[in-house]
Amino acid sequence: MDLKSNDLERKSYTYYSKELANRFSTAELMELLGISYPTARRYKRGESDIRKAEKAYLMLFLEQRIMPESWPRNITFECDDKMHLSKYSLTWGQIEHYSWMCERWGDSLRNVEVMKHYVDDVIETMSEIQQAKAMELKRIMIECVSTGKPYDIFKKEA
Repeated sequence: MDLKSNDLERKSYTYYSKELANRFSTAELMELLGISYPTARRYKRGESDIRKAEKAYLMLFLEQRIMPESWPRNITFECDDKMHLSKYSLTWGQIEHYSWMCERWGDSLRNVEVMKHYVDDVIETMSEIQQAKAMELKRIMIECVSTGKPYDIFKKEA
């Protein structure tokens, strides 16, 4: 089944029932909507209109906004960028937020390369003591970027 819905012109949930129903097989309609075979066939032939809530559900499914029942329910993302099973479930909002955060983190990492050159220029204008402190901060920044681990600026040196 083609799960992409962008080839249909989207106008909220006002698709014609027949066009929407024909995006799915009869068996898929029966399974997704919990309807009988005759009802699914009537939807596909355009003999009956799909109810508004069913249209909304099918559109969400086409947009991949509904997880199939076969997916694990308790997925989390750890710092290793892998999915792990957990006792907590994620909502679509949390998954979208995680995706957005990963994109922003990638943007930040790309900017670090640009900033390194700028920082070198600024360091050259400092006193020797300031340069030593700045070089240590630069070393920490490079270490954090290369390991992907944050640095605790409040930790006390032993």
